[in-house]
Amino acid sequence: MYDKKYTIIGWNDYLSKRGAYSEAYNLQSKYSSYINVLDGYKLISDDIDKIHDNSKRVIYTYQDTTNYRKKNLIHIKYYHEDIVYCRYEINPGVKYKTTNGFSSYKSNSSFVNYVPMLLPTEFKYNTNVITDKIVLGYYYRPVYRYDDFIMFCNFVKELNIDVELYVMGGYSSPYPFDKLNSHIKNIIYTKDNNIFFSNITHYVYSESEVHDPYPTTLQEAVNTNKQIIFLEKNRNFKDGISDIKELIKYHTYLDTEIYHDNSDCILN
Repeated sequence: MYDKKYTIIGWNDYLSKRGAYSEAYNLQSKYSSYINVLDGYKLISDDIDKIHDNSKRVIYTYQDTTNYRKKNLIHIKYYHEDIVYCRYEINPGVKYKTTNGFSSYKSNSSFVNYVPMLLPTEFKYNTNVITDKIVLGYYYRPVYRYDDFIMFCNFVKELNIDVELYVMGGYSSPYPFDKLNSHIKNIIYTKDNNIFFSNITHYVYSESEVHDPYPTTLQEAVNTNKQIIFLEKNRNFKDGISDIKELIKYHTYLDTEIYHDNSDCILN
């Protein structure tokens, strides 16, 4: 008789493969002896009773509970034992509209076991090393972080040294950032955060006007000890970007003379 594992049912939209879905797989990679991850997007015909019979506990991690209801993966008879993690949701159609997950949880009062965060603090990416080769990283999300895209384009236009660029995100047609500045010698587009954080030396992140309760990629950049460049902007509010910024050492422009070590940061 094999030992049952905790089963995390994530939701993969097949665009960015980020957020709650990637967090679930990060947990599985760290605790593979205890955790198994299932893709809620694919589980159309699976029997939720069978999943529960073969699991020690079922954990749901999502933004929108209606996704699982359409697939018949959430059943009222398991509400008392399922663990629910509602990741924050950003509404791209409404300016500044975002939630921290609690609104989704409160709208489903039958759920008994709720946790506010499922995010491992250790990642199996290459940590940063001091090198003459500068490889910038940018998370491309122009749909709901419109000002972030403009700020990064302006940053690229002002580059005066040769760099390579890794671009991560969900996109139908990758943006040709190298057309903005000839100092960008090579661009790699990827949706894989392992590839992204294993190759970049500097992560560029803007202080967007769009509220971000918790920027997961900033956490990953800190955990892999990348040089972090904040594109600053005057904002009249604080969010997860502000929280992380207060805890780390960072740049505000591409500085090749100063190396910030965040390996001892409290976020690690």
